[in-house]
Amino acid sequence: MDKTLEELEAEYDRDYFCWDGTGYPKGYKGFYADFPSRLKFLDYIKALKPTSVLDVGCAYGFLVKNLNDSGIPAKGVDISTFAYKMRATDDMQVASILDLPFKDGEFDLVVTLEMLEHIREEDTNQALSELGRVSRRGAHWLAYKEVDALFQTKDVTHINIKPYVWWQEKFMEICGPTHEVIDKEKDWYPKLTIIPKGGPKSGLNVGSFINMLLNTEDAAWLNVDILDLYDYAQAYSYNFQKLDARKLPFPDNNFDYIVASHFLEHLTADEGIIFLQECHRVLKREGVLRLAVPDAELLIKRYVADELGYFDEINPECEKAITLLGKLNALLWGGHKTIYDAPTLSYALQKAGFKPSRQAFNKSSRPDLMKQIFDYHPDLSLYCEGIPIKKPVIVEPRREESRDVIEGLEPYQKYLHGIIKEGRQPFARARKRSEVK
Repeated sequence: MDKTLEELEAEYDRDYFCWDGTGYPKGYKGFYADFPSRLKFLDYIKALKPTSVLDVGCAYGFLVKNLNDSGIPAKGVDISTFAYKMRATDDMQVASILDLPFKDGEFDLVVTLEMLEHIREEDTNQALSELGRVSRRGAHWLAYKEVDALFQTKDVTHINIKPYVWWQEKFMEICGPTHEVIDKEKDWYPKLTIIPKGGPKSGLNVGSFINMLLNTEDAAWLNVDILDLYDYAQAYSYNFQKLDARKLPFPDNNFDYIVASHFLEHLTADEGIIFLQECHRVLKREGVLRLAVPDAELLIKRYVADELGYFDEINPECEKAITLLGKLNALLWGGHKTIYDAPTLSYALQKAGFKPSRQAFNKSSRPDLMKQIFDYHPDLSLYCEGIPIKKPVIVEPRREESRDVIEGLEPYQKYLHGIIKEGRQPFARARKRSEVK
């Protein structure tokens, strides 16, 4: 029996973006992330010189943020409330392609990146009519084979698989010749993604997991994590080094940027001070450190207001919790050793020799930095930056053995190895499609 529209919309939940590999194949095995192919889409769209862009089916909104950072006004929509809660930009909203919440002709260009295969055939005319209504022209990348050319897998959410020519004719009929249909199977994946060599500045992404940063024209980025992520990094042309970040093996005054997103809370308070002191040591005097941690004050306020159920969709342990306090415990203490509010994080930064400044989601005292990175978890995070101003007060607290940290992360390590070994396995092919110029 065919699923209703509401049932189809519900498919795009945590299990779609973080599929654990069980049951029917769907979505992204492991974790959805910012993939290097984004650079190809970005360059292609920029070459069209649009005055404004709408990305329909934008997922977390990585491309939308990149377009805005490039000076091209952009917005995104996605049917998934999970994607919205995981968003990388506030310039997106939850909406259906069948009823886009925009005025006629509001955008110069509308793009769809491998999303039209997810709509029912009976909804195709309405979907394309909406794309044509809100835009003057379009660019559409399509999956038109049951087995994906890159990942060599089937996806049960691909319910509208039609030949490439069928899509061309359908767009011509409904939207006219200003909407381009791009054959990703033939003309897209076989072409290389060109990764910049990076420089002249340097950046360090601490506790990266798979949220790694690519080199940019401004800086060469090194991603570090205590987990062994070399295979993942090599597959997608990231620079990576496995290490325990409580002691950074780099010379003094080495980096222009350091980012640590949802890493600091995994250390004890004393270890956190030592880490921040290490950041102070390896950061250039004119550099900047950007931190993101769960915001204890914000989450406690939402606890008092009985609003923590909002996070059930993105945090499995929060969803499992029976009581409201159990949800708070999952969000603040689950896998964490220290909790922070703004005054506590500012004090830690000051003790390590930084001048702290609280920042908003996707806002920075250094716009050059913000154009190269993505903030995560905007609805529960505290963002703070530190500028080196003086020599830190050296603290020599009791330090736990690094094995304690590694043991706590072993489930993630095993899970990631499962992704690499049993998942879509794009790794060998991805290496051929990425190069450094």
